[in-house]
Amino acid sequence: MVIKKGNPEVEANIFSLLSFHWLQKVFGAGNRRTLTEDDIYPINPNFQSERLTGLLEQQWLWESQKNKNPSLVVTILKRHLFSLIVFVFTTNCEAVLRCTAPLFVAKIASYFDPKVEMTEKTAFLWSFGLLLLYVVMILIGGYANFYRFKKLGTAIRIALTGLIYRKACRITQGEIGDRSVGMIINLMTNDAQRIEELIPFAGILLNLSSVLIVSFIVMHNQIGIYATLAGFLVMFLFVPIQISMGRIVFYLRTNAAPLTDSRVKIIHEMILFIKIIKMYGWELMFKKLVEKIRLKESRYIGVFVLTNAMITGFYFIAPVVSLLVFITLKRSLDEPILITHVFFYLSMMGVIGIQINIYLGNSFSLIPQVIHSLRRIQDFLNADEIKHLPKDATITKLTNEVIANKNFLHKDPEVKDINGSNFLTAETPTTAEQSDIAVNFDNLSSRWGSETFSLAGVNLRVKKGELIAVVGPVACGKTTLLMTILQELEHEGTLNIDGRIGFSSQVPWIFNGNIEENILMNRPLDKDRLKRCIESCYLTGDLELFPNGLYTVVGERGVQLSGGQRARVNLARAVYGEDPIILLNDPLSAVDSRCAKHIFNKLIKEQLSGKTRILVTHATHFLSEVDRIVVMDTEVATDGDDNAEVVGKISHIATYSELLLKGVELSMLGVEKKVKRIRTTSKISAEFGGGIGEEISEWEEEEEIKEDERPEEFKEEKKTGSLDILLYFRYLSLSFGYLAVPILIIAMIAPQILIIFQEQYAVSWVDNRAEGVNKEAEIVSQDETHYKIYLGLACGAILLILLKSLIFVFIVYRAGRILHDKALFALLRSPMRYFDTHPIGLVINRFSKDVYFMDERLPGVTFDFAQLFILYLASVILIVIANYWFIIPLIVLTVLFLYTVRYYLTTSIEMRRIEALKRSPIMSHISATLSGLTTIRANNQIDIYESTHYYLRDEHTRCWMLFEASTEWLATRLDFITIATSVLATFLTVALRDVISASIAGLALVYVNNMIGGLQWCVNQYTETENMMTAVERIFMFAELPPEAPLEAPDRNKDQGNCHAITDSNVVQKGVIEFRNVKLKYDPDPESDYILYDLSFITKPCEKIGIVGRTGAGKSTILQALFRMVEPEGDILLDGMLTRDMGLHELRKSISIIPQESLLFSETLRVNLDPFTEFSDEYLWDALEKVELKKYISAQTGGLEMTVQEGGGNLSAGQRQLLCLARAMLKDNKFLVIDEATANVDEKTDHLIQQTLRQKFSDCTVLTIAHRINTIIDSHRVMVIDAGRLVEFDKPAVLLQRPDSIFYDLVKETGMFDVLLEQADLALTR
Repeated sequence: MVIKKGNPEVEANIFSLLSFHWLQKVFGAGNRRTLTEDDIYPINPNFQSERLTGLLEQQWLWESQKNKNPSLVVTILKRHLFSLIVFVFTTNCEAVLRCTAPLFVAKIASYFDPKVEMTEKTAFLWSFGLLLLYVVMILIGGYANFYRFKKLGTAIRIALTGLIYRKACRITQGEIGDRSVGMIINLMTNDAQRIEELIPFAGILLNLSSVLIVSFIVMHNQIGIYATLAGFLVMFLFVPIQISMGRIVFYLRTNAAPLTDSRVKIIHEMILFIKIIKMYGWELMFKKLVEKIRLKESRYIGVFVLTNAMITGFYFIAPVVSLLVFITLKRSLDEPILITHVFFYLSMMGVIGIQINIYLGNSFSLIPQVIHSLRRIQDFLNADEIKHLPKDATITKLTNEVIANKNFLHKDPEVKDINGSNFLTAETPTTAEQSDIAVNFDNLSSRWGSETFSLAGVNLRVKKGELIAVVGPVACGKTTLLMTILQELEHEGTLNIDGRIGFSSQVPWIFNGNIEENILMNRPLDKDRLKRCIESCYLTGDLELFPNGLYTVVGERGVQLSGGQRARVNLARAVYGEDPIILLNDPLSAVDSRCAKHIFNKLIKEQLSGKTRILVTHATHFLSEVDRIVVMDTEVATDGDDNAEVVGKISHIATYSELLLKGVELSMLGVEKKVKRIRTTSKISAEFGGGIGEEISEWEEEEEIKEDERPEEFKEEKKTGSLDILLYFRYLSLSFGYLAVPILIIAMIAPQILIIFQEQYAVSWVDNRAEGVNKEAEIVSQDETHYKIYLGLACGAILLILLKSLIFVFIVYRAGRILHDKALFALLRSPMRYFDTHPIGLVINRFSKDVYFMDERLPGVTFDFAQLFILYLASVILIVIANYWFIIPLIVLTVLFLYTVRYYLTTSIEMRRIEALKRSPIMSHISATLSGLTTIRANNQIDIYESTHYYLRDEHTRCWMLFEASTEWLATRLDFITIATSVLATFLTVALRDVISASIAGLALVYVNNMIGGLQWCVNQYTETENMMTAVERIFMFAELPPEAPLEAPDRNKDQGNCHAITDSNVVQKGVIEFRNVKLKYDPDPESDYILYDLSFITKPCEKIGIVGRTGAGKSTILQALFRMVEPEGDILLDGMLTRDMGLHELRKSISIIPQESLLFSETLRVNLDPFTEFSDEYLWDALEKVELKKYISAQTGGLEMTVQEGGGNLSAGQRQLLCLARAMLKDNKFLVIDEATANVDEKTDHLIQQTLRQKFSDCTVLTIAHRINTIIDSHRVMVIDAGRLVEFDKPAVLLQRPDSIFYDLVKETGMFDVLLEQADLALTR
């Protein structure tokens, strides 16, 4: 039975709040069955992300208006000032009570001193008073202080993450280039988390003065001024050490944070381009790259964790040093040392030690980290924003129910007109002349964030309803022009835009959802409009092939779709909104010629007629059908310091015929000199294109699938049940094998044994010293001997405590580093199927938040728990030694204790697992938002995506806050069990005074009563340890991912961990490839359909093969089979060798590839071209010159050392493809695969590249997948793929002699049949 909805904390009475009884239902459910997310209570309305973000943003905006450099700390303090005042009062009340407890202990201990007159009744009254004191202290400390501070920390974290996300949605393109996705994710996870962790310690800082004042007064009255001053002096001697260590922590955190950002950024890039990485055989290179950063990061973290362990170790060192100083001072002053004074002193030092050495010590460790995190967040919040976006704190009122159903607008009447506002309008046209202008540039220059302009002196007026084509060479500023219209870039000059804008990006942005959701993008469903978009974007046939049609889940980044399908879904989204201005950034390059003609005629010319259309394109055979053409070019501009920069400019604005009359270089526009022939063909093409709609069956409206019958999106796998105790052993054994665990146990126990022994020795010595005070000569001699022995024991205990910290940190640090590397390598070795079916947020969650938990949180909480657990175990043993009758109630209390802990863990571990699952969608959403930010802003969807973020954050918060409350539920109950233990021990000890040793009894009382002060912290650290181990459990799940085939053949297997052990293979000597009855399907389900069917062919040595076919026909799948990205059925042979008998690296490194998706990562240009430093600068420049990039790169600062931004963000799409081409030219393989490599370059550059390819790879076998038929028309043979089958395979000229061939139709659709036929005939004669 699922728990009834409604958060019971909101309506709980005071007794339920104090005892946390309102959680009982969820604990009952968790112990009857496995807890599910439906059992988690709804979020407390006061902690909804939307509300908290809005309140903090209002305060931040107010601070920003008052100060040029607003302080985030001041903003947070002002926002939560009232809560802090209340906490000051309650924490000080608890502090006063805590400091009086040692007085009660001392009074009870004095009952065992024969010199003190106290009745048994009085001793029992003191014991009863101690009981009442503890009950009140626990109730105030549990709910009123610790839990409420945790809630405050959670509220601040929620507000900060919401504020960071809102800022990320508004940041400029220039600022995005300076800040990686990894950094933003770290800000929202690790940095915000540290601020949350500090808040509970803030309460300790607030009551520290009260603790010190009350403690000083009580100690002065009991042991005198000198001993009191000595005790305080010893405690405060550790404070400067802790402050110094805090500074060390700040230094370590400052240096580790950028490394963590870089590591997460590279892993993010690695997952985005994992398919290309595998094709290049770069897994080990990326592994080495990440591990290099990880090694530097982990060194800082290792010292950081050691520093924290030392700070925590002071809690155990301080009492040893304090007692030593106390006894030394008393001996020096020749004052009598009473045993009751020793007990009181130890008890008081326990109270002060918790405050100063644990809470204050942890604060000194956390404060520098938090300061650094606040600075990072504050710096991000002060980054420049897009000027046209609203900056107020108004947040769209979208209910969680609406967001959960993914029907944002058409189910909420309050936000139906969200797309109605023209948020992109810079100025409203006023004159009659201006009213006909949709876009107006007047001497406009724009830049991507650098000081120099990317586009300079642009003058352009686009009339309403006009179709404008923008053409030009690579990197001339075409995309910059569109981004300027979208007001994404900084600009100078006049920019007027009249109307809403629809935008189709050059790199398709597809988010994890079904096809309908990607097209609608949260806009109201209009079935007729959707049908028109599907038909005009040529998606009808694709939807018929998909098993769930419109409701097919496309996966993260659209991995289930082909490149052309992604482009057309992206295009359909842009035109669905029916905006008056449509910007289309090269939508025709990723589709075949027939599809391109259909889209141009049916969509751009017909469906969008009457709208202002600006089309960036390299498909220049359509230029004769547009209204005007904007021709762009580049020029090298120099400043006063002779620094050269390449800037874009508009060289011509004219109609097609005017450009021809002006004598514009026709080859630049992709037009051959035989103009008459082309015009004739264009007429035929136009007539043919007009009939395309008749050939394509109209999309029949699908019967709507019910919500519960639609295919489910990915759900992260979650383990159930308690954590396996062997997980601890497996984790620790990673460091030094099975010896690590016994070494660690000995290192943890030995110091505590010596601490107890030296305290017992001191107490016995003091007791004997008091009894023999009259035998002066003998006593002086023995006293000196006892003192030296005690001094040696104390020093030994201190050294063992320090050694314990060192051993613990070294073992845990090494285990964490090894596990990270194992998980990384296992991830890189996972088959592509894993990446196609798992969202990127899951991976980022593992390597950001979970690794943070493992690296920084787990060692600290585990070390604290282990030390305190051993201390309290020693306390219980002392009680049993002092009074063996205590064994009977101890057994009962122990059973109750263990039952309560197990009862708690059964539920809390599932809570933490569910909480972890709720983090991954947040990571995926952040990643998707940042990758599609331009599209989101262009479609005025920021409010929607923010609301989705709030919903996902609320889903996580309700799990997190329930878990935090459950920790206090356990702490409160264990505190009462401990109180019962303490009171029973005290009463039994008082009752049996005559048969108990005074020294043992007093020491036992001190220890058992000190348990009350620190048990809640011990319990908190224990539960955190158990729950942090769930992060280790999840990382282990990555480390155990099943791998794909070996990197090398078994008989030639080498060390796969060595990046240099696997070199380029020379397996391919001739370049003959053969497919024998090859079949392939992506889904291993036996009932799933094949993508390739019985594919058989054989190539000749050095043969050039063109592969063509409709979009989605299976062309790229041939490459998947060739590279064994998916293991095919049938036989594939390279020069007679079966590819399945080859190692993956032997196979993949034998084949050069120029991929459809360009892979550029955050490194220098040199590293991107030559990651293994195999080639000289001269060779690299030669490759750049051959792909027409030398001029551009030479003009950049650094040349080959210029920094490439994440994903190649500071380069155009065409430049990225050309760099991949240059990379392939550097290799010397006999086999080359080209997958749409020149789709995003102009035809002039394409022509030059094709010439270079023919010269460079003349002695190689080349497979070229292309939509531009002219790039493969001179191939030796052409392979036509249709629906996964090889339907035609012959010379192009032969196929063009057959009017019934598919290839004939494909060439006919280009509108250049005669030209291409002539080229095919020429190729045949060569």
